[in-house]
Amino acid sequence: MPNNTRIERITILFHDSDVVNEIKGWLNPYSLLVQLDTFNSLRVAVPLLAKSPSGLMLVSDRFPEASGLSLYAGLRKLSPKAQVYMLASEETPMPEMVSVAQREANLLYFPQPWDQRSLLANLEASLGNETPVYTTAVILDGAQHQEVSRHLDELQESVAALSIYLTTDLGQILAYAGDDELTQIGEISSLLGGSFAALQQVGYTLGDFSPAYSLIQRQSDTGNLYVFGVGNRALLVLLFSRSPNTPRIGTVAYYARNKVEALAKIRALNEIAARIPEAAARIEARERTMIGVCQKPGVALEELKAARREMQQKY
Repeated sequence: MPNNTRIERITILFHDSDVVNEIKGWLNPYSLLVQLDTFNSLRVAVPLLAKSPSGLMLVSDRFPEASGLSLYAGLRKLSPKAQVYMLASEETPMPEMVSVAQREANLLYFPQPWDQRSLLANLEASLGNETPVYTTAVILDGAQHQEVSRHLDELQESVAALSIYLTTDLGQILAYAGDDELTQIGEISSLLGGSFAALQQVGYTLGDFSPAYSLIQRQSDTGNLYVFGVGNRALLVLLFSRSPNTPRIGTVAYYARNKVEALAKIRALNEIAARIPEAAARIEARERTMIGVCQKPGVALEELKAARREMQQKY
């Protein structure tokens, strides 16, 4: 998301006050560099935005007064040049907003669960006039969804899993086979996504940049959970009930590996920039620098601005 205009105000707009405070906490490191305006009411925010347009808005996709496309159109009229980060308020993202975000250069749509790291990486791009480092949603077309579903059905038949899911590392469910009983699948995928990213980074540290075959497992008295990494950002999750007929891990891994290799060839599962760890490192370095500047006695605004310019050049 290229940005040719300096952003001086960021608006946080959510119906839930707790969410407003959470997002504001994420952005606190930038509060000395930009003005942060927070609202939990669309009716309160609209007249103020009409008087003073925002440079960047972080906003829910649903309010009692408006939602989805109508909400976005209204915000765009109030702040025509603003960059909009719209965050899905429900587990299932709005299809129309996913579609618009693919076309609109100044709109990013974040599905649940929201990922702080990817949001801040994009914020860095917006504030630093860089190229966006993250694509937030995986979109399968009709043919790709059929292919994915076929692979999951075949795997489910081979290993007799209770449930099989293909998700993104942020918890977006792409397809499933068997019983849709794992209600926490989004949260589980989001938590494990970081583990797979860490395993990949370990490989890079060791000088191994080849595609990796990764497995995380959890076995208990009630059932077994196996999670395989697929491509750059997808997870294959298999859930088994505990019984004498539950297959051994070797059997599951044999059949799952064949499907992982087939699924990894689907283009949509690999369309993601690989620079999130680098962006996160830049954020942490900038935070440390700003903390050091702010701890100086009698620090002036001009000194803070100079520190920001230096950080943009250095990081």
